[in-house]
Amino acid sequence: MLSRRLILFIAVLGIVCGLAVNAFAAGPVPDPFIMMYGHSDDAGATATMQPIIPPFSVIEGTSTNATFINELRSAGKVYAYNRYRHPLSNADPTATELYNYWREPFESSVVTGGYDAIAIDELRAADTDGTSRSNTAVSALQMLRTNYPNKGIYVAAV
Repeated sequence: MLSRRLILFIAVLGIVCGLAVNAFAAGPVPDPFIMMYGHSDDAGATATMQPIIPPFSVIEGTSTNATFINELRSAGKVYAYNRYRHPLSNADPTATELYNYWREPFESSVVTGGYDAIAIDELRAADTDGTSRSNTAVSALQMLRTNYPNKGIYVAAV
């Protein structure tokens, strides 16, 4: 079971270091945008996090608990499903492969209409503007925005 201190640390780290942005400024952008990172369906995680969720407007994680996600929706919060910067099976994907991987939560049947947002984690500073990986990521993000104009696409870089 996750300790409350660990959960609080994750939440604060999300605020301080999570500098997430909504790519191309469309989709759900809560005001204020305060994001909590690290939610999951691990045993006890939701119950442990419940007391600290109220100030956050976006909860990032990997939950497939429709009841929990719908409770957040009813409270005006956004659940952003975590997507790593690339599929773990392919560290150098094409833009189309990256797009297909990143869009999966939008097509999920876990909740009606799919997840409202995704949180793409750990785009690397080494993949800076003009590199082939940067161009691939930008192309995939453009495809996402074009095809999912009402979904949140939050991106964090390290």
